[in-house]
Amino acid sequence: MTYRYRCRAKVVLFAILSLASPAKAQTAANFIDRHQYSVAAMLQSRMDFAWLFDPVLLENTEIRESERRDARQVIGLANVARAKGMADRADVRAARAAADDLILAEAARRSLVDSIRPTDAEVAQRIAAHPERYDEYRLRHIFVAVGPTRDGKSRSEADALALARRIHARIKGGERFGMVAEAASEDASTAIEGGALSELLGATMNDAFFSHVQALPVGGITEPVRGPEGYHILKLEARQPASPASARYWVEQDILNERLPGLIAQAIASNRKAIGSIRADSDQSGS
Repeated sequence: MTYRYRCRAKVVLFAILSLASPAKAQTAANFIDRHQYSVAAMLQSRMDFAWLFDPVLLENTEIRESERRDARQVIGLANVARAKGMADRADVRAARAAADDLILAEAARRSLVDSIRPTDAEVAQRIAAHPERYDEYRLRHIFVAVGPTRDGKSRSEADALALARRIHARIKGGERFGMVAEAASEDASTAIEGGALSELLGATMNDAFFSHVQALPVGGITEPVRGPEGYHILKLEARQPASPASARYWVEQDILNERLPGLIAQAIASNRKAIGSIRADSDQSGS
C-alpha cells in the first residue's frame, strides 16, 4: 500500500521516545545517556531517514547536477576520513551509532506498518461509524485577518469580528457569496476564485472548522469562525458521501495511527524480554 511509504519517520520516532516518562529539557552536560542524547538531538533537528526505504520517492526524485556534484564531494571526503583513520575516532563512532539507530528504527517501524492491513470490512465499518470524517466537502470561504492586514495596517480581534459579521450580514441579505469573497476576502489566493477552496475530506479539515461545516446543509454558510490567523465565513457548495474507494487511504491512516503506537511498545517490550532471557541463560551457563 502506498500509504505505508508516506508516513514521516520522525513522527513515529518521536512517538517511540514519548513512550518514556516525560522529563524536563536536558543538555549534553547533564544527560546521563550520551547515546540517547545524540539520538534525541538528531530527532530535534528533524533528521529523517525515511527516504532510504521509500521506493516511490527514490524512483521519482530528480537529482540536479549540482546535487550530484555535492554527493561526489561528500563521498570523496568520507573516503578521505576513512583513509586517515577517522572512522575509529570516538566522536565519529558515537555519531555513526546514533545515525545507525535512527536507520534501524525506521526499518523496524516499516515492518510494523506492513503488519497493519485493514480489511475491506474494517474500512467499510469505519466509514459507517464516522461518515462525515471521510466525506468530501467543496467549500468557499471569506477570510478576515486579525493583526497585520494586506494594506499594512493592524486589526484588533474586536474589529476583525465586527467586520466579519458585517460581511456575513451582506451575504444573508442576498449578495452572492462568490462576489463578496472576491471583493472582501483577505485570502488573495482564493479571493480571485470567489473564495473557492480545493476539495477537502473531513479528515484533512482544520478541527476549528470541521464541526461548523458538518452542521451545514448544502448551500449554507457559517457564522464567522475563528481560525489560527483570523475569522472565516464558510459556504458548503457540495458534499460527496464517502465510499471505500475515496476514503480508503484516510481510513488506513486513522487505523495505522491508532494501532502503531501499541505495536511499537509491544515490539520494544518483547525485545527487552528476549534479551533478558538470553542474558539469564548466559549467566546460568557460565556459573
